[in-house]
Amino acid sequence: MIGGQNPRERVALMYLSRPPRKRRFPRLLLVALVLVLAGAALWAYRQPRPPAIALIQPTPTPAMTPTRSASSFFEEAQAAEAEGKLNAAIAAYEQAIALEPNRAEYYPPLARLLILRGRLDQALGYADRAIALAPNSAPAHAIKAMALDWKGEAAAAVIEAQKAVELDPNYPEAYAYLAEALADQGRFFEAAQAIGKALTLDPENFDARRNAGYLREVQGDYRGAIAEYEKAAALQPNLAYIYVSIARNYRALNDWDRALAAFNQAHAVDPEDALVLDELGRSYLAVVGDVNQAIAYLEQAVQLEPDNAEILGHLGIAYYRRLRFEDAQPVLEKAIALGDTGLDTLFSLGLTYYYLDQCDQAIPIFEQVLAQAPNDPTARAHLRDCQTRPPPRPTATPRP
Repeated sequence: MIGGQNPRERVALMYLSRPPRKRRFPRLLLVALVLVLAGAALWAYRQPRPPAIALIQPTPTPAMTPTRSASSFFEEAQAAEAEGKLNAAIAAYEQAIALEPNRAEYYPPLARLLILRGRLDQALGYADRAIALAPNSAPAHAIKAMALDWKGEAAAAVIEAQKAVELDPNYPEAYAYLAEALADQGRFFEAAQAIGKALTLDPENFDARRNAGYLREVQGDYRGAIAEYEKAAALQPNLAYIYVSIARNYRALNDWDRALAAFNQAHAVDPEDALVLDELGRSYLAVVGDVNQAIAYLEQAVQLEPDNAEILGHLGIAYYRRLRFEDAQPVLEKAIALGDTGLDTLFSLGLTYYYLDQCDQAIPIFEQVLAQAPNDPTARAHLRDCQTRPPPRPTATPRP
């Protein structure tokens, strides 16, 4: 043995101590790999590339909604008015004014429709704004005259109408509204002169023809008034108010069939006219005797004009006539709070309190009734009854 190792151990030691050889890729495989990578790079380079700006997507912008002009709303209002759609016309006039509040000419036609709707304070406010914008505007002063006259201020209305005439002697509405105010003052000869001038300037002017009828009506010429109102209706057949005027004169002639027909025609023309519904309700209550139908019309009217004192008063009276005292009380109270001091409204509220066993509230109401009608035996008897003993429940409808 050499060096103490046997031959088998030396062979094993020789193999274990030899360093391992590194493994190499075959040369052809390496060349192929290089060619593939180079080809892929060249292909990618030659592909068309989108421009850099296309990689940045723009934020979409919403489509612009075209803004309507004030004049387009004004034209829409005029068209709606011609069709008798007064609520739509009022809304469109208001839109026009909201867009261009300094256009004085937008205010008078709106004020006129508000007057016909019975919204007199609003109408007067718009008339004043028109005058503030254009102090020398004849239409502005004329429409203020109409608003004042319908509010019961005929003397002030005459002054405004005369201003309108001075500013524009050829403006027919100025004479028409002057005639209306003069008629309410009982100055019939002067009113006739003003109407004559208005019709000379424009024989087909609606307000001139309407007030020609009104002048006849206030003098008791109801048939003559109807004839003039029918001429006005031919000029503006979609305006409900003119049919109310016709009905009112048939009612004065006790021609209730024609009166109701005219009221129904007004309602057909403009179902949203609270004043027409009020007239129908009153007619069914006082003439037809159908209290339930009267209440139905009046409730619709109140829905349209919830703060109209006169309509509320009529509804409260109808509730009272139907013995619906609990319903009548708040409606009559609201009517009086809003300014309805009519004798029928007061008396109905007093009797409502009386039959609800509320004498402490009935007594001051009966006293107000007696202040207006000191010789009314019914009011005096109920006041005395309320002061001395509890009231009985009624078995039939007590008439105020």
